[in-house]
Amino acid sequence: MKKFIFTGILFIHFTSFAQDAAALYQTGKSFLQQGDYDNAILVLKRACAAAPSTLEYEKDLANAYYYKGDLDNAKTTIESLVNREDADAYIYLMAGNISRSKTDPKTAEKFYKKGLKKFPDNGMLYDAYGQILWVQKDYSAIKQWEKGIELDPGFPGNYYNATIYYYLTKDAHDKIWSAYYGEIFVNLESYSNRTLEIKSIILDSYKKLFLEENFFKTKTGNKFEQAFKESLEKQSAVVSAGIKTETLIQIRTLFILDWYYTSGKFKSSLFEKQQQLLKEGFFEAYNYWLFESVTNLASFENWTVLHKNEYDGFVKYNQNRIFKPGEQQYFK
Repeated sequence: MKKFIFTGILFIHFTSFAQDAAALYQTGKSFLQQGDYDNAILVLKRACAAAPSTLEYEKDLANAYYYKGDLDNAKTTIESLVNREDADAYIYLMAGNISRSKTDPKTAEKFYKKGLKKFPDNGMLYDAYGQILWVQKDYSAIKQWEKGIELDPGFPGNYYNATIYYYLTKDAHDKIWSAYYGEIFVNLESYSNRTLEIKSIILDSYKKLFLEENFFKTKTGNKFEQAFKESLEKQSAVVSAGIKTETLIQIRTLFILDWYYTSGKFKSSLFEKQQQLLKEGFFEAYNYWLFESVTNLASFENWTVLHKNEYDGFVKYNQNRIFKPGEQQYFK
């Protein structure tokens, strides 16, 4: 009987202790979200002491150290987790990022590679691994971003980096990919500073495609690139008016109509979205949002006022439909 009473008291004690740890963690996490890193560290350390080996508590403590700029404690905390069986992809990502912040790219690379061995379809890790190669001027970085696009198509970071990579290369065919990947990116990440940067690249990629003298004459490129080029070439006459939002609307409208008439075998979530926007009557508003917003902001704002119902309809449509690149749609 005494043993039963003691066990019951012990159970109540540990249950209360776990509840206290959970409450401490929520308080510490709240401080972390508010950017109050000193208080976050203070409270999260107590949560970790109250519930040792709780992965989420340790991760957020490492986060608090990292965001505060205390890289030594961040490194010690996160590296104590990487060999645990329950370590998730974020732990390897953070371990790499902390090493990168400490100007130790080789150790960062080691953590990213170790994470990818355990999580071979994680887009965040391919994104980060590619970035660490890129800063070392190792341009095989594109292989990591391409692999991330192939295996984790819903993660935006790899499209962002691949867009910039292909935009910077000299091969005109690569501008197909800076335009295509760039537009996928802005549909995944629609409102950020990176979005504005990539919108400008998409616009300039279209210009470079039409400016390259021999682009439409060459037969190089894979089947997707050839199909893209053939459908785009048919709209060349429109370019005589220059590459601007109005002409791009014409070019891209005719491109989509031709694509589904001649090249529908390449199933693309991006082209499906464009086709649906055409059907819904929002394609013009979409293109103004995509191009005019970065070429002439005053003109874009004026257009949204003059076409308020159309633009408001597009915004509502865009917000209510989450864009998701489909599986098995990797063409590079």
